[in-house]
Amino acid sequence: MYACRLARAATGHPLIAKFEGGYHGTHDLLAVSFGRPRPNADQFGSVEDPTAIPESPGLAEGAWKDTIVLPYNHPAAFDKIKRHADRLAGIIIEPVQGAAGTIPADREFLAELRRITREIGAFLIFDEVITGFRLAPGGLRSSTG
Repeated sequence: MYACRLARAATGHPLIAKFEGGYHGTHDLLAVSFGRPRPNADQFGSVEDPTAIPESPGLAEGAWKDTIVLPYNHPAAFDKIKRHADRLAGIIIEPVQGAAGTIPADREFLAELRRITREIGAFLIFDEVITGFRLAPGGLRSSTG
């Protein structure tokens, strides 16, 4: 929550992107689109362009409306990032999605994500609360150089 707030404050941009299936706690901003399938799956959009769907009633609409949902490990994510680049503060990702079934991100995917976030001036936030020290003492980032 604070990393996303800091990204918005530092960039002056309102949008945060997260990946479908990623779990980043219960804050309204990121409590969307934990994964497929769910009831009313037609609301989720296409695999290439998922829609932000609140995970439960009672979420503040204004919070999650500023959340963009990206396809995990899918190159269509890069096009969606570029479409929102001028309003994007940061992108949060679990390098290994825990709640979605322990799905690791492809190293090439993460490298391209890092390149694009640098290019557009958005923060790249690794959420390693679940996996952190289990991958390496300093998390995935420390094991990749």
